[in-house]
Amino acid sequence: MIEIEFIGRGGQGVVTLSEMISEYMISNGKWAQSFPLLSAERRGAIVKAFCRVSDKKIYLRQQIYNPDILISTDNRLYDEVDFNRMKDNGILILNIEHDKKIDFINQRGIELWRVDATSIAQDCIGKNITSTAMFGAVAKALGLGINEVNKIIDKTFPRFSIDNKKAASEAYNLTYMSNYDINDYVNRKTDVFHIDDIPIGGAIKSDIVNNVKIGPGSMNNKTGTWTSSHPFIDRDKCKKCYLCCFYCPDGAISASLSINTYYCKGCGICVNECPSNAISFSRR
Repeated sequence: MIEIEFIGRGGQGVVTLSEMISEYMISNGKWAQSFPLLSAERRGAIVKAFCRVSDKKIYLRQQIYNPDILISTDNRLYDEVDFNRMKDNGILILNIEHDKKIDFINQRGIELWRVDATSIAQDCIGKNITSTAMFGAVAKALGLGINEVNKIIDKTFPRFSIDNKKAASEAYNLTYMSNYDINDYVNRKTDVFHIDDIPIGGAIKSDIVNNVKIGPGSMNNKTGTWTSSHPFIDRDKCKKCYLCCFYCPDGAISASLSINTYYCKGCGICVNECPSNAISFSRR
């Protein structure tokens, strides 16, 4: 049995990617299961999904803690991933810029595959929704057929299949196996909390756990690191209705229509609510 873990941001199609890979495996005679792990259900928050693939019926029903394959769909989540939990001789597939170094060594036979899926998604789809681009990357790394991948995309996105198939095909062609850069890997952040780490009353008061603020007080949580794109307001089109200020969940847009990039997590709500189409996204 092969166990796969996905980590990304809400709104990027992390769960959809897991489901598409399961669908691919089932269509090729395998048994597969796909399920998400959701915490804060907000666009931009960290989301995980899991997939198991086997030649036999799968009876196991629990979270995957030591994956054979680890897939990161966001190009700014590298610091959040605990690579130490991977099994030996596993496969690591990252959405990451081509010129960014990877501080991880191939000590346990782990293959590293990389692709700039964010740029591909922006070019092909116009949004930072990386699920189909990463589907193409996974196909390249695992030796899956791109034609069958496109059939799954047709089924999953019948109205938007052309752009999504383009993203998958481009990612398939641009994904490559990479070498590691330095001699030792030091895990900078463990992405799994233990129940004993959470203080009593943590849900109603602020506290610091593993250098992370929990509880109320979003002004102390700079969610600007959640995104690789931020909104831009065209002052000539803006009618000063201030709906963007009202609907911004993090209060990142001021009354003067300036955007605080420390707190803007790139959720895109302002773009959807703007009646004059004065707001667009630009890559950081």
